[in-house]
Amino acid sequence: MSDKKARIQYWDMAKGFTILLVIIGHISNVNPYLRAIIFSFHMPFYFMANGYFVRDYSVGNTIRKAAKSLLIPYFIVCMISTVWYTVEGWQRTGMDNLVHIKDKLIAMVLGMSRSSTILRDIHSVWLVWVVICLFAARILYVVVMKQIAELKLPVQLLIIFFISMVGIVIGKKYAYLPWSLDVALVSFPFLMAGDYLAKYELFKNKFNITMLVAGFMWIIPLGMKLHIELATRSYPMGPVCVLEAIGGSVCVAGFFCFLEKKGITSSALSWLGRNSMVVLAVHCLEMMYFDWDRYMFSVLPVADMWWMAAGVKVVGIVVVAWIVVVVRDMVKRKNNT
Repeated sequence: MSDKKARIQYWDMAKGFTILLVIIGHISNVNPYLRAIIFSFHMPFYFMANGYFVRDYSVGNTIRKAAKSLLIPYFIVCMISTVWYTVEGWQRTGMDNLVHIKDKLIAMVLGMSRSSTILRDIHSVWLVWVVICLFAARILYVVVMKQIAELKLPVQLLIIFFISMVGIVIGKKYAYLPWSLDVALVSFPFLMAGDYLAKYELFKNKFNITMLVAGFMWIIPLGMKLHIELATRSYPMGPVCVLEAIGGSVCVAGFFCFLEKKGITSSALSWLGRNSMVVLAVHCLEMMYFDWDRYMFSVLPVADMWWMAAGVKVVGIVVVAWIVVVVRDMVKRKNNT
């Protein structure tokens, strides 16, 4: 197996593991300590993974690749949500509710994670906000790095962290921006961490020191009960929680790199990683429209045990995602023939 393929395999496993944690972290009564650990890195991890696969600073190539992998899935989920919301409203209140389709379409275009302080009447697109934010962040990061790539690394770091702090100030003091552009700015250090992990091959050349530094960056703020929450713009101690998120993300990726080097792999986690956007889409839709208490937990009385509820949700979401992937692949094969 080539080194490139090996890197892809352990990243797939890490992404698969993290998408499971995303689901578990959204269980309403999940253990608060586990939730803090999950939220300390789970969304930043995906920004770092995007940064790892930035192969060059070509804006055109980045837009084309990001549109295919992120923008198209985002609009598909939003359109499904729009149709579902409209049909559901029609059944409840009749044809008049069809006017609300406009609200969903506006929400889809603006991609709000939550109601903004300046756009209070715009609906949220729920969890799928992170997909459009990833798209924007990747493009903006490449645009900036193209301008500063020739500068010395310390100067680059100062610029990237300054941009991140500007994003924090905008989100906390001013407004949640469309496409979560304020979060996109905050995420620049995450993208840069992934970018430079690949550029300097840190897991290959300096694995031990990289993991040691990342571990301290992650564990010390966790011990102080700090963790970042991008959707709610919670950034305790600003740059400290940003560094914590980088540390946690690096530790998770490094752990699966270590396992891969030892010949320990998981086809299930790799599959989840390759199809993490599908799993995220299913998770988003079930959060919005599926009544677990009515249709599942009334039959399986496990809602009070968060770990049992998490297991049921994970299995249900993964099964639906698997069906979607099978159908998608069948359509692709049919089109190819």
